[in-house]
Amino acid sequence: MTLKSPPSVREILWPLALGLLFFTALTIGAAFWVQERNIETQCYMSLDRVEKAYHNLITEHAGILASHLDSLEENPTLRQVFVNEDWNRLSNLAGPLVEKLGHRHQITHLFFISLDKTIILRAHLPHETGDKAEFAILKSAVLKKDFAWGIEIGKFGNLALRVVKPWRIGGLIKGYIMLGSNLGPILDLLKTSLGMEALLLIDKNQLNIDNWQKGHIKKAKNAEWDVLPAQLLAHATLKVDQQLFSQLKNLPSAPKEGIFPLYTKGKTYKASIIDLTDFSGKPVAQLIPLLDFAPLQKNNRKILYLLAITLCCMAAALFAFLQARVKGHDRLLKKTGQDLSREIKERGRAESQLMAHRDRLSVAVEERTRDLHLSNQKLKAQIIEKKHALDALQQSEARYRSIVENSHVGIGIIDDNYRVVYANDMTCRIFGRRARELFGMDLRHIVGSKEVVDRYQSRQQGFEEPNQYQIKIIRPNGEQREIEVIVSLIQGPGGKNWTITQMLDITDRQKVEKELRLSEEKHRNILSSIDEGYFELNLDGKIIFCNDSLARQLNIPKEQLIERRFQEFVDEKTSEIFAILSKDPGNFHQPVIISECEVKKKSEETKIFEISGSIIWDESEIPQGIRGVARDVTQRVKGQREKHKQQAQLNQARKMEAVGALASGVAHDFNNVLQAISAYVELLQTSHDLQSESKDTLAKMDQVIERAAQLVRHLLSFGREDEVETQRLDLNRIILQVADILRHTLPKMIEIETDLSQTPPIIQGEPSRLEQVLMNLGINAKDAMPEGGTLSLSTSLASLGETHLALNPKARPGDHIKLTVSDTGTGMDEMTKEHLFEPFFTTKKPGQGTGLGMATVYGIVNSLNGHIVFESALGKGTTFDIYFPVKKQKQADIPMKTSTPNMQATLSANETTILLVDDEEIILEVAKSLLKDFGYLVHTASNGEAALELIQKDPTAFDAIILDLNMPGIGGHKTLTEILKINPQAKVLIASGYASAEMTRQNLEAGAKAFLNKPFRMKTLTEKLRQVLAQ
Repeated sequence: MTLKSPPSVREILWPLALGLLFFTALTIGAAFWVQERNIETQCYMSLDRVEKAYHNLITEHAGILASHLDSLEENPTLRQVFVNEDWNRLSNLAGPLVEKLGHRHQITHLFFISLDKTIILRAHLPHETGDKAEFAILKSAVLKKDFAWGIEIGKFGNLALRVVKPWRIGGLIKGYIMLGSNLGPILDLLKTSLGMEALLLIDKNQLNIDNWQKGHIKKAKNAEWDVLPAQLLAHATLKVDQQLFSQLKNLPSAPKEGIFPLYTKGKTYKASIIDLTDFSGKPVAQLIPLLDFAPLQKNNRKILYLLAITLCCMAAALFAFLQARVKGHDRLLKKTGQDLSREIKERGRAESQLMAHRDRLSVAVEERTRDLHLSNQKLKAQIIEKKHALDALQQSEARYRSIVENSHVGIGIIDDNYRVVYANDMTCRIFGRRARELFGMDLRHIVGSKEVVDRYQSRQQGFEEPNQYQIKIIRPNGEQREIEVIVSLIQGPGGKNWTITQMLDITDRQKVEKELRLSEEKHRNILSSIDEGYFELNLDGKIIFCNDSLARQLNIPKEQLIERRFQEFVDEKTSEIFAILSKDPGNFHQPVIISECEVKKKSEETKIFEISGSIIWDESEIPQGIRGVARDVTQRVKGQREKHKQQAQLNQARKMEAVGALASGVAHDFNNVLQAISAYVELLQTSHDLQSESKDTLAKMDQVIERAAQLVRHLLSFGREDEVETQRLDLNRIILQVADILRHTLPKMIEIETDLSQTPPIIQGEPSRLEQVLMNLGINAKDAMPEGGTLSLSTSLASLGETHLALNPKARPGDHIKLTVSDTGTGMDEMTKEHLFEPFFTTKKPGQGTGLGMATVYGIVNSLNGHIVFESALGKGTTFDIYFPVKKQKQADIPMKTSTPNMQATLSANETTILLVDDEEIILEVAKSLLKDFGYLVHTASNGEAALELIQKDPTAFDAIILDLNMPGIGGHKTLTEILKINPQAKVLIASGYASAEMTRQNLEAGAKAFLNKPFRMKTLTEKLRQVLAQ
């Protein structure tokens, strides 16, 4: 073993010396940094004291000036001079007084000011006495009528502290007295008290250059106006050289930028900026205190130098002390190392001898250990093998014991003496006894059945007996149970035959099986008795079971339905749904309901069923088939369809009523417009200098107007608001006439058939309108049969039943004449049928139809108290059934007698005066012009009130009155009644753009002589006028 030599003195001391040197340098550097920060902190504190000292000094000086003002006010000589207004004497007294005060308290000027702010005396400049004093402090004192003080810039640029006080004599203010002191001497006091230099800069914006130069003309160059860019140096406590001036030009822009350096020749100052404000708070100047920190810096550096020398000396002394101590320890360590080296050598020799002896002993131990290890391994293998066998035996026993104990089958062992030697827990529960009761009990006492005992004994003797049978036992509580038993022989101790018995309590199972049989029989009876059809399908779609009701509904024997495909009987949609159910049953966990399914019966009759189907799942959630229920809903669906059809017809009737009301409202205004146009056309046609082209144009315009009037009549026809003059008609005659017209009009490939009633169908109607109905239906039939076909016209007598009346709200009970118009054309789709009777609805191309044909048919039929029903399907043609009430009258209608106008009694036009009443100015204008052309004298009124005013002036002035019904104000009907009250013999002709049949009847009954619909021709108007005048 070799010992490492201890470190030398140099190895120990040199790192220590370097550490001391680094520590000394770090300490000195930290001291220098702390001293520099201390100098800067002292500068901040000193400069902060300047601002506080300045404010204290200003306040103190203001107090001194205020005390002097008090003494001046109390001076009896000055008070007497002020009372006498002896200003010359005041001037003699003020000069010495200011000089005295200036020497003692740096007061530089004294002002005496009158109440009107006129300077009575300025102590230093008496030649300017009489000027107006414009001092802000003076204004404040005048406003407050009390003492005021503050800093202001004088007229010549001096920054001064001024104090103003009212001069009171006998309690009344006689004037004001003001003392002032320049800030320069005050700053000198600041330097004296704090030992710091100061600069005072004034903002040039506060000064007038001419006044300033006048007051500073004898001052040094440093106070010139252009030396600094924005400020003037007003005062300095030190000599300002060019170097300092150049720095003042670049002062920090912010007023409180912090501390910044300023340099002069040989000196460095720390400076800051203090803003000085005047009496109103506005900045007027800047005070720059200058702190010479060179002495402070010099003292601090002396201290640092002394500290550095001290630290170096201490480090050297410490190094020398440590060097001496280390050398002494080094000598001691060398001696101790030598002694230790000798002892280690001796111990090494002893260890080598010990190692040799240990090697010999190790060889012997290793050989013996090897023999013991082999023996130990053999013994461990035998122990492990026996342990594995024992564990397997214990596990097997525990496993079989657990199986037997936890089995749901009772297991018991009976010896050759009928005694129970083993019974598991289920056996105890079966017999209703505890285990300790069963063990050792005699079988004969437990079972109590001689048959069982005999079988046991016979089996013990070697005879063959059934191994499985059922027995009945009685539990101790008297309960009887049914037990299924399986027995077998096993070898017991001594080679004797023992019996092992397996028992299963089947009492509950038999009870459930019985209930299941009863339930199955019950459900089969229910399925056989219900009206709904029940069926079951396999996944191939074949019927595997159905009840009698399904067979009865399909009119197919039940045995013929089994194994037939379900799709043979249902429609395509239902077939597809059940096919999806069969292919992908996993997605259908809820029943599928088909509300309407068409099912074909054996007789080819189609019925409508509601079918619901669901998947049949087994215990393992595997689909086995489909079960379903079919309910015959044919009558319900047909009823719903009839109800829907009835509702649609009701909606159509309401829609047509709404459209009719709209058409009625439009008709009046539209007819008024047509009346004006028609009248102007007639007016132009009466002109004698028209060219032939103009006459043709006017004729075409006349045709267009007539066509528009016809369109309005069509609109009114389905509104049921126009007046229809009806008569008794033979419908067969009109059909034959129209059929003859259609044969000459329709293409030859369309055959027209008629099947007319033998009894003349007499109805109340209007011939032209019935012809229009037949013509419109015939033309529509022609359009529906472009390739040809058959148009059938027939009449018959029909008596409407309750079903027909319920489906058609407009139908009336009683006998009707049914007019049937049918074709073999293309038929109509659902959308066309829904909008068939709507005005302007057409399936024709633009320009080929107006869409009013069927709407007109609907309106005409309704106006004749009839109703229309139609059936149509695509590809099956269309049939219209029109029902008219039968006209029951024993004798023919008596035509009304019409009086022949007495032309002799008719006044000539030149002798006739007409009053024309209408709210349309254009109609009044053109009608008046045309009637004048016919020789009438025409007066006009734009409303009923104006007409009544004219009639009241002269009730017999007008031979006839043409009156519009729909007018603003009191209206036409009210005007009519009022006219007849004034002149019962008045002859009134009603002319209206629209009036219902009821309205027309009311006006005629009220006393109107005739009614004329707009638009009318002037010829028609004059004829009506002659008829009215002749009455």
